[in-house]
Amino acid sequence: DLDYLRPDWWYIDGDKYSQDTHPGLWEFFNHSDCSGEISPEMCINIANELEVLLPAMEEMKWSPAGHIADCGGYVAVVRQFIAGCRAAAAAGEPLLFS
Repeated sequence: DLDYLRPDWWYIDGDKYSQDTHPGLWEFFNHSDCSGEISPEMCINIANELEVLLPAMEEMKWSPAGHIADCGGYVAVVRQFIAGCRAAAAAGEPLLFS
């Protein structure tokens, strides 16, 4: 159980955020990457909140490796995830992980 690693708040660019202030990021960071689903409504929150982070991610110029590099880097992968969230929400279907 990794609950002790999940704080009830984080800081982004000095701003505190929580499940109440940023429900999409909260869901994204606390969701399993290999099982479960995210509701269409939460997909919209995730997409909107991740989109705000893209300019800062682009400035960081992270050097990807492995499958992230093969998919175009971190920003490209986040853009693809945002597009998937928006497609699921538009279809009124949950985003599935398996």
